[in-house]
Amino acid sequence: MIFYLLLAFLQSCPNSCSKPTEPTPEDQLHSYIESAVNIQNISQKDDLISFTTGDLKAALVNANNEAFERAYILRRYQVSQYEVLDRKDIDPKNITLEFSLTYKSWLPPQNPETSPITQVKNRASLVYDNGHWAVSKVESLTTNFIWENGILIQNDPVSAEQLKESETKEIISPRAE
Repeated sequence: MIFYLLLAFLQSCPNSCSKPTEPTPEDQLHSYIESAVNIQNISQKDDLISFTTGDLKAALVNANNEAFERAYILRRYQVSQYEVLDRKDIDPKNITLEFSLTYKSWLPPQNPETSPITQVKNRASLVYDNGHWAVSKVESLTTNFIWENGILIQNDPVSAEQLKESETKEIISPRAE
């Protein structure tokens, strides 16, 4: 009886006892985006870099702390939707993923409620490098802004209707600091 139980266990083990599965390219892209929008201090720069390779990795490695801080740490993000739209396998070690991302982004002390909703469609290139998938490039395909509360100019919201009715030179001016 024990022999049969052991045999049944061993037969089921390849499915349930195997090593964890490797992250897919989709998993790695999601992790890269999650890391990018949730960085809170400069010590997390290496975490973000770990999801990249090639020119993107070089750009992050070579970014000075001030530029990195402005792009990733000071800016706040509120992601509401992420979806992979298409996958193209170029070869076994190179793929592209088209994805959409919807978010709000702002620099404190700006109020996130006055920030536009940004909808982007991007294409990410991923390479199988050093035993895992890594993002080598992200290119923008489309970007749309939805201004729920009007366009913020000099701390006063300007509606889309007002923007159409007024001359651009009157509405667009430097922000008060």
